[in-house]
Amino acid sequence: MHKLIITTIAASCLAGTTTAQDQIDGTAIPGQRVFKSVDYDSALYLQSRLDNLLGDDSTQIINDVNRLNIYTIKFPVPANDDESDAIEEIFIGEADSGQVIWSEPNRVINAHGQTGSLWVSGMDINATSYQSQYAVQQLELDLAHRDLSRGQGTLVAVVDTGIDPDHPVLSGRVSELGYNAIQAGGSTDDSGIGDHAGHGTFIAGLVALVAPEARLLPVTVLRPDGIGYPVDVADGIDYAMMQGAHVIVLALGTTVPSTAMINAIDNALERGITVVAAAGNTLPSPSGPSILFPASHSTGTTIGVFAVGANDVIDEIAAFSNYHQKLDLMAPGVSTIDGSGIPDPSSSVIGPLPGGSFAAANGTSFSTGFAAGIAALARAQYRTWPDEFVAMGQIPGELHTVIPLTDTYITMPIVPANPIAQKPRANARMACVPGPGLTFPGDIDGDGKIDGADLSRLLGSWGPLPANGGLHAANLLHDDEINGGDLSLLLGYWPPSGG
Repeated sequence: MHKLIITTIAASCLAGTTTAQDQIDGTAIPGQRVFKSVDYDSALYLQSRLDNLLGDDSTQIINDVNRLNIYTIKFPVPANDDESDAIEEIFIGEADSGQVIWSEPNRVINAHGQTGSLWVSGMDINATSYQSQYAVQQLELDLAHRDLSRGQGTLVAVVDTGIDPDHPVLSGRVSELGYNAIQAGGSTDDSGIGDHAGHGTFIAGLVALVAPEARLLPVTVLRPDGIGYPVDVADGIDYAMMQGAHVIVLALGTTVPSTAMINAIDNALERGITVVAAAGNTLPSPSGPSILFPASHSTGTTIGVFAVGANDVIDEIAAFSNYHQKLDLMAPGVSTIDGSGIPDPSSSVIGPLPGGSFAAANGTSFSTGFAAGIAALARAQYRTWPDEFVAMGQIPGELHTVIPLTDTYITMPIVPANPIAQKPRANARMACVPGPGLTFPGDIDGDGKIDGADLSRLLGSWGPLPANGGLHAANLLHDDEINGGDLSLLLGYWPPSGG
């Protein structure tokens, strides 16, 4: 299996997790390369050329995403510079012939500083403290939910360690169309449903707290130790796009950008998906402030990945949070732990863990969960997009103008020549104020009344939900298709009301 390691961006993780401290950050793995070809036959032909050079059956494709035509190939480590040059010439030749689109060395990333050792639990860390944590007040969730948006009809893909669908705060909200992109280890679970690590479940719980009527799509790309590989992440992003996700959460990161992930993210942005990523918890490098990839990725325009850093209960930047001019938003991500190791529920980030429990944790991962929930709230308000006014590829840019709206800014150092900078702290109410407000159930066309036009729209959308980037307002049950259940709900709201 290829070794470019991506890790969860949690400052606190499950007990027993390991980090790749034995790896050397940023170095290429000898004898491994990732490439994209025009088709599988082209990949096999490249493999045969390497076999002819290095010996029959000496090479192996150790990871393949046939849907994307991206492959990781392993071959004997070159014995000398001449052999290394000959291998490189094969890749160059296949690129010149048009059979290979791109290729790059498979690289090692040091996960040290990006994952930690344990979640923190306590007697008062429970469902009540989860529902009343400080983020609820900071983000003004009650006001957003009452008058503006509850995330109705949106699909949020949590590209992470999976989601426990049986946790009480997530029950009935996790899509059965989940996906497991991990190929190593002979996993037989292709659904992505289930989580042995807890990181994905925790993030899903924060999304659910912010956007209680959003659906959650579990996409497993990280192993229980929090480590993953860029090709798997790219596979997961592409799958989420095909399922019609409106928001993708990437609470993971690396110091070395991946071409496979860049392509997948750019495709998602073009399909109107808001991609939200964590800035990371590693302290800034001696060369200056920085944030991890993919949070650092942009398309060369104002539209790119939404990069999120962490703040605490008193609106100060977290001591562990990366910072940079590219940061788009700050959101709660800090828990207060006393000298005996007990978290204070009133000043902690609290989320669900697999099996029905709750915990407090630190990390920009969790800030990203809150930000993704706000993206779902804002997206839910614009049910006609894409339309004649906003094209599909313009949706992320439109949401970039409203998600950072706030009256609170976090002050942070940037560079010695400009030692103070400010970044907006997330506010759900203000992000949703520009939108049309909360419509009542059954008002499918958003005209303020329930009538034959709504019935016509529902019947016209009958069947499985198309993955076209649109918001399916007729999906009243917030599941994966428009069917008799939605019709029954609509008829239950009859006779026409609201004018």
